[in-house]
Formats: sequence, C-alpha cells, structure tokens
Amino acid sequence: MAAAENLAGILGSIGQVDEAIALRQKVLEHARERFTPDDERFMSVREGLAFLYRRAGQNDRADELYRDLGLCEHLQPAERLLREAGAKLFSLCRPWSDNCHLWAYYDAVLDCDRIMQTVKLDPCVRIHDHRGTHDGSEYGLVCTVHRDALMGAHPQDAGPGRQRIPSGL
Repeated sequence: MAAAENLAGILGSIGQVDEAIALRQKVLEHARERFTPDDERFMSVREGLAFLYRRAGQNDRADELYRDLGLCEHLQPAERLLREAGAKLFSLCRPWSDNCHLWAYYDAVLDCDRIMQTVKLDPCVRIHDHRGTHDGSEYGLVCTVHRDALMGAHPQDAGPGRQRIPSGL
C-alpha cells in the first residue's frame, strides 16, 4: 500500500494525473477494506485522492469522497447547514494531536454564534478560536465529548473575498 501511494504521488508530480488517480483509487479501495474511516491511513489516502481529483478538475468526485464525514451527532446539524450554504470542504483529518478525532476544514469563515443559534447545538459544542503565530489559525466548532470539529478560516486572517457562512456577516 505504501509503495503504491508513493508511486501515485510520483505520477501526480510528473503530470500523469490520470494514472495517479487510477492507482490511488485502487489504494483507497484496499484501505477501505482494512481500515475504519477515522483511521489515519484511510484518511491520508482519501486526502491524496481528493487532491488529485481537484487537480484534474473533477471536483464532484472529490466532494463524493466526503459525502459522509462520520462526524458525531452533536455536529451533524451544523454540518448540514454548512453544506446547504455551499461551504466547500477541503480537508477531513486528525490535526494537532491524539486529542482530536475528525476535524473538517472548510474554505469559509464560519459565523459560529449564528450557526449555534440556528441549529440549536448541544452545550457540549464549543467555539474554538486559535490564533497561531507559526502553526496557522482557525475558527470553528468543537464537540468536547467526541473531539470532532468543523473549522473555517479565522475571521481576522480571512480576506474580504472569503465566503462567510451563514452569509450576511
């Protein structure tokens, strides 16, 4: 699996994207049979395939990889709201540390207060506001029970053209 992943990366880097996609699709099927969707090995292969799909202009196929994020029930109403509002997911991963489970990153600024009011999230969902100096910044919602999260760009770092969810900020 590792060798095939490496070869797919090399093929993608030398412009043979279609071949890289075909190989990574096979690796993803192999990973899907052996690992759970929240296993880092599975997530890494899915991220790599999504990157190749986007690079090839196959955004619908990349989106399909993330149809079911597997986030906890506490964040699912907010996730639905983000999808309905047209937020673009760009990564589903386990960042930071083992203290994180599944974190979904969107190419948008999330108005967390409005999201929490609109979908009436449980009290275990809290706003996460991280202003890093060297490790980036993010702003979103975290479930303190399951350690899942929905993240967007930090409002102070996002440019004026960045999508705001819900709109009207």
